[in-house]
Amino acid sequence: NDPPSDESPSKRRNGDVNQPAKAVVKTVRFCPSPEPTLSDTDLSDSAISNETEQPEAKARPSWLTYITYLVYFLFWATLYAIAIELRFGVVFLMLSALFGIYFNTRTKKAPGEISAYSVFNENCEAIDGTLKAEQFEREIGIRH
Repeated sequence: NDPPSDESPSKRRNGDVNQPAKAVVKTVRFCPSPEPTLSDTDLSDSAISNETEQPEAKARPSWLTYITYLVYFLFWATLYAIAIELRFGVVFLMLSALFGIYFNTRTKKAPGEISAYSVFNENCEAIDGTLKAEQFEREIGIRH
């Protein structure tokens, strides 16, 4: 490799025919952004759908939360041991299971949230993507 000369390629061509002219090539890399952007012309349904939105990640619970759960478990285990001594263990276990199921399932809806079961929604409104009887009848060609 020869060191680059300060002469322009035209001067070198005229002065020294044996030495080839060197070209400086600049490369430009295109790095797309991690988030898709919408241009003004790209307004298709797939471009404006909610598929690109990702829910926020939940924060990891602290060690204090784990210690609290451990204390709850130890309290439950102590009560279970007492219930076994009183020959009440199976009943305590069944009541504990029902208690856990009831309090660990979500029973209240967020404001504006609709249910997957249309009978529970206002005006029996169905969620998107639900196959309704009317739509099914139209698709298979049943006419009334």
